[in-house]
Amino acid sequence: MNDKILVRGGFVLSMSNIGANDGRLDVLIEDGLIAAIGSSIPHGDARVIDADRCIVMPGLIDAHRHFWYTPLRAEGMDHTLGDLGKGLWPKVGGSITPDDIYSATRAGIVDALNMGITTVLDYCHAINTDAHADRAIDAHLELPGRALFAYGPSIAQKMKELSGATASTDWSHALVAQQRLRNSQRISLALALQGPIASGRAGFEYDLGTARNMGVPVTAHIASTAGGPPNTEVSLIHEWGLLDADMNLVHCTGCSNDDLAKLSEHKVQVSVTPMCEWFLGMGTPPLTRMHRAGLKPAVGADSIIGTSGDLFEEARAGLMAARAFAINEVIDNGVAVSTSKEMEMTTMDALASITSRAAAAVFMSDSIGTLEIGKKADVIVVSHRGLAPGSAREAASLLVGSAAASDVTAVVVDGVVVKDRGLMVGVDTHSIQQELIESRRTMKAYYS
Repeated sequence: MNDKILVRGGFVLSMSNIGANDGRLDVLIEDGLIAAIGSSIPHGDARVIDADRCIVMPGLIDAHRHFWYTPLRAEGMDHTLGDLGKGLWPKVGGSITPDDIYSATRAGIVDALNMGITTVLDYCHAINTDAHADRAIDAHLELPGRALFAYGPSIAQKMKELSGATASTDWSHALVAQQRLRNSQRISLALALQGPIASGRAGFEYDLGTARNMGVPVTAHIASTAGGPPNTEVSLIHEWGLLDADMNLVHCTGCSNDDLAKLSEHKVQVSVTPMCEWFLGMGTPPLTRMHRAGLKPAVGADSIIGTSGDLFEEARAGLMAARAFAINEVIDNGVAVSTSKEMEMTTMDALASITSRAAAAVFMSDSIGTLEIGKKADVIVVSHRGLAPGSAREAASLLVGSAAASDVTAVVVDGVVVKDRGLMVGVDTHSIQQELIESRRTMKAYYS
C-alpha cells in the first residue's frame, strides 16, 4: 500500500453533500483512507496523480455481475434468457473447470478495474464443486479489486430451477470460504440464493436462515422476466415474513407496483442491469417504478456476453429506460411533455446508481461510494475532455451524458494505485490477456 497519495487539481465530485465538497480540489490519501479534501494540499513525499482536466470521483460500483462469463464477451448478443438455459448454462456452465473459473474471474477483475469499477458484486452461480469456489476466491484475493463475492449454487441446481424442480443448496463450503475471507480488507461474502419458487418454502427458509446465521447478506435473481402470468416471488417471500434489509434482489422486471412497495417497506436493496435486461428480452428496467415506490436502485452490468461492461453506459441506459417509461405515460394521456419533472429520474440519480446507491446495494455504504474523510480510498480520475464542469450537476451530466470507460485515466483501490496515466499498474495484463484468450477458446469448445 502507498502510504500517501495526492490526487491533484481535478474537479472533485464527492457524491456526498452535493455542492459542499465539490469543485476544483485536491484529495489526499493516507494509509488506504481519504485523509483530506481541499485546495492546494501540500504533497510532501506523497505520490502525485495529476487530475488536471479531469473529474475525480468515487470508484464505480457494479451491483450485479457474473465474472465467470468474462471469456464469452458478446456471445449472447442475439440470445434470450431462455436461450441461455438451453445452451450456455448447461453446456459451458456445466463443463467449466475450477481453473477456467479462476482465469475468467482474473480477467473480469482486471477488465473492471481498467474501466474504473473498483467494487463488484460477483454473483458466482457456477460453483459446481468446492474447488470452483476456491479458485474464484483465489482470483479475488490475488488482484486488487474490492468485491462482495456472492457464493451461489451449481449449474445443475440452476437447471433444476429452470425445470421447475425445487432444490436447496449445500452451504457447508461457504462456511469455509467465510473463514478464509475473515481477515480480508477487500473481499467479503454473500450467499446467492435460488428464488422462492425454485427452492420451495422449506428450501428458501433454510438457505436464507443459513445466511442470517452466518451474518452475511443475500442476493437473488427475482421476477427476471416481464410478461406472461403474474410473478409471485416477492409476494411469497413477503407472505413467509422473510423480506428484510439484508437482501439485494436483482432485475425485478416482472414485479408489480405492489411488489415494489413491499420491497421498499422492508428496506430491501434492488439492482437492475439495463443493457442485459433489454438485450436478453427480460423487459424494461423498472427504474421509474422503483423510484416511485421509494426504492433507490443500483445498476450493474450483469454479463458481458451481452453488454460492454461499461458502467457509464449502463447508467446512461438506465436513465433512458426510466425517462422513456415516464415520458410514454405522459404521451399516452394525450399531452406533450412540458417540464423536466415529468421525466422524473435525473442524471445525478443515474450517477448515484453506480456510486453511492450502489454502495448501499453491496452493503458497504459506510466505507465506500462517496468521497468523504475517513472512508476507504477507492477513487477514480475521469477525463472531461477539456469541458470543465462548473458545478457538481454539470459534472454528473458530463459523466452520464458522454463518459466512457476509456476516459478513466487513474484508479485507486484501498489506497493502492492500480491505474495511472491510462495504464494499469502492478498487474501483469499480458499474462491475464493470454489466459483470457485460452479460456475463450476452451469455453467456446464447450459451447459447440
